[in-house]
Amino acid sequence: MKKVIVLVILMGSFLSFSGSAQEMSLDSVLAKYYQASGMEKIKEWKTLTMTGKTSAQGMEFPLTVIMKRPGKLRTK
Repeated sequence: MKKVIVLVILMGSFLSFSGSAQEMSLDSVLAKYYQASGMEKIKEWKTLTMTGKTSAQGMEFPLTVIMKRPGKLRTK
């Protein structure tokens, strides 16, 4: 029941702000998003390393993916 009440409150607040959100242009929304998310710093990255686990034929293996600019990829 609490989840339903929270959902109704969130939907109401979203609908009350939707009028002002429609007046903004796509370019201004994207510019604010990129500024808030730090996209400029992400573009400066030279290497990205991702680690995790993968499974194949019932066995689990460690996985490391290294992506390096420009267009280089290494999987261990």
